[in-house]
Amino acid sequence: MKRHKKLVSWFFDFMAVDLTAVSLGTKVDLYQQLWVAVGGHGKLPLGDPDHLTQELCEVQSALKGYLDEIMSYKGKESSQLGFTNKDQLFVRVAGDEVFVSHGVVDMITMAKVIFIESLAAIPHCLSLIHNCRRPDCDNWFIKLTERPKYYCSPRCAAINGMRKKRKKAK
Repeated sequence: MKRHKKLVSWFFDFMAVDLTAVSLGTKVDLYQQLWVAVGGHGKLPLGDPDHLTQELCEVQSALKGYLDEIMSYKGKESSQLGFTNKDQLFVRVAGDEVFVSHGVVDMITMAKVIFIESLAAIPHCLSLIHNCRRPDCDNWFIKLTERPKYYCSPRCAAINGMRKKRKKAK
């Protein structure tokens, strides 16, 4: 369970990263972490930095879209995640299939598989996923502790806090 929470937390952090604003070194680190998260072993060969950025953006975009689709079922009766083995993956949320894969081959599919596998291992996981309260941020975050959490990152909390402070000062 602890491993699944750590993985899910990493995936949510990864989805919140602005890949256009980070250094190449950070992108290489993220790619290495993603490689390990999806079951890759050893050092992976890194080629063109533009290809690296493009692949990270594709995985990030696919995961965000996938999470949006899953969260559209939040609150519906019997909204829970379920899946079968990794060779034929059928993810059901509230009885509907939201993702089907026959044979896992690419990084995006593997990321989806590991992400949903880790989410499904956490009881009541859909009720733990929330939208960031900053009005112009569309990121999701998962609340895995009892502490209140309203923003996807400390940056969003600081931005929103400063906006409230300026508004109050007027």
